[in-house]
Amino acid sequence: MEPLREGLFEVKENGSGYLLINHCERCGLNFFPRRRKCIQCLKGDQLRDSTLSGPGKLYTYTVVHRSLPDFKIPYMVGYIDFEQEGLRVFSQLTGCQPEELQVGMAMEMVFEEMDMKETGKRKLIYKFKPCKVK
Repeated sequence: MEPLREGLFEVKENGSGYLLINHCERCGLNFFPRRRKCIQCLKGDQLRDSTLSGPGKLYTYTVVHRSLPDFKIPYMVGYIDFEQEGLRVFSQLTGCQPEELQVGMAMEMVFEEMDMKETGKRKLIYKFKPCKVK
C-alpha cells in the first residue's frame, strides 16, 4: 500500500516506523513535515534529515462528526507534542474511544490504512494511539 504522501514517513517490514523530519543546525529548530529552508534563519544549507518515532504527549484533541464525503465519521484528531524535539504533530487518533483520551497522556505512532468509504482509495497514513501501560 502506498503512503498518503511521499516523504512524510517510512515504515519498516515489522510494521514499526518513523516520521521524517529535518533539523536546522544553525538555529536548532526541527520541522515536520520537512522543509527546504528554515523558517527562523531562512537558509537551507544546514538542514539535516532526521527521524521521529515517539512517544509523544497528547496536547489536545477533538472528535470530527462532519467531514468530506469520502471519510468515515466520526473520527478523532489531535496534536501530539514531542518536547525534546520542539515539535507538535497533527494526526488522526486511533486505538481508543474519545472518553479514554486525556490531555498529557503518552501516545505512540502506528501506521494504518486511511478510513475511506471507497476501498479503491487505499492509502497508508500515520496515526497515534495511547501507549500501553507496562
